[in-house]
Amino acid sequence: MTTVKLILERSRVLNDGSYPVVFQIIHSRARRLIYTPYRIYEQEFDVVNERVLFISNEVRCKNDVCSMNRKIKEERICINGHIEELVRIGSTYVVADVISRYRIFNDSFSLLGYYDLQIVRKREIGKLGTVRAYTYTRTSVANFINFRHVRISDVDFSFVSDYERFLINSKLSANTICFHMRNFKSVYNQAIIDGYPLPDKCPFKYVQVKLQKTVKRALDKSNILLIRELNLADRDILKLSRDLFLFSFYSRGMAMVDMVYLTHRNIHNKVIVYNRLKTNQRLEVAITDDMLDIINMYKSDSDYIFPILNSDDPKELYRQYRLSLERTNRHLKEIGNMLNFESPLTTYVARHSWATHAKKIGVSMSIISEGLGHTSEKTTQIYLKAFDRSTLDKANEKITRFFR
Repeated sequence: MTTVKLILERSRVLNDGSYPVVFQIIHSRARRLIYTPYRIYEQEFDVVNERVLFISNEVRCKNDVCSMNRKIKEERICINGHIEELVRIGSTYVVADVISRYRIFNDSFSLLGYYDLQIVRKREIGKLGTVRAYTYTRTSVANFINFRHVRISDVDFSFVSDYERFLINSKLSANTICFHMRNFKSVYNQAIIDGYPLPDKCPFKYVQVKLQKTVKRALDKSNILLIRELNLADRDILKLSRDLFLFSFYSRGMAMVDMVYLTHRNIHNKVIVYNRLKTNQRLEVAITDDMLDIINMYKSDSDYIFPILNSDDPKELYRQYRLSLERTNRHLKEIGNMLNFESPLTTYVARHSWATHAKKIGVSMSIISEGLGHTSEKTTQIYLKAFDRSTLDKANEKITRFFR
């Protein structure tokens, strides 16, 4: 257990007879102090309530006393927050870890402190996916610098290159390395926007590891039908995952996160109207008969269309979504194995399958882009850049047949 107590540091009496006001932190019998900027006389200190007392205007005015107590309260909350975070992440910490986190967070030019600030900002506006990503990368950066006090201004080409080598030596995949670099670059660019004095405007310019293309496998019509007709009477636990996959395909590749958060209030005159959580783009999808069958199948007293979310707390809702995404992909992989599919079945496959089939039947890129909720056609072009090999094989067959 960790105790935090406000005391006077009596071993450091000043020339005028005042004492420094400090927070004493004790954990596992180890004691460390955090100094506040305040120096007060012994008669000004309320030992029981751990606060500054108003004695007289000759000693200190009442407004100054109120201001000191308010800031001391804020500091106590901050220290306790770091302790709670160390407990939450399950680390075996020592009292020095509390001091280190406090100093980093309270230095506005600290790299890890600035990461914490960005995480707080993203959490406040509900960008919990970004919070998760930034937190993951912050942990990686903290391990790289071994929790040393590093300032944002220390991030230059050499620093980024050393961090990249650290990630490579950690045996991470190329895409995971790119994930961390992308998050790091995003935080660094935000620091530039915030006006931090940074010596190098582009330390990420020469990053060596490049994103590797993952195999994109769209399902053909026969496989979509196999999934729909699969008898899951004795595997009821897989049924919801199968229905979420089909609903995504029927609804123009609706993303899993958007499906999970759908409520009956999103339905207006047989049209689902929602804002993509990723981009906040407003989309409207007419409800087809197949979609309506699935909606009716899960109709209940809940406001949500699918039986996944059941809380009013945004953090808890996001946690439930993440658990459902992992569970759904695990179940879909099992369904894919049951049907002897060559590639893993995931929620993403439904989205990619819809876009690929739309492309095959001649739907314009602009319409596909709008249907997927992409903010630009360029994103869609990247999304569909690689044709399925079978499409290329058919094109090649037509060309070679022409010369026979």
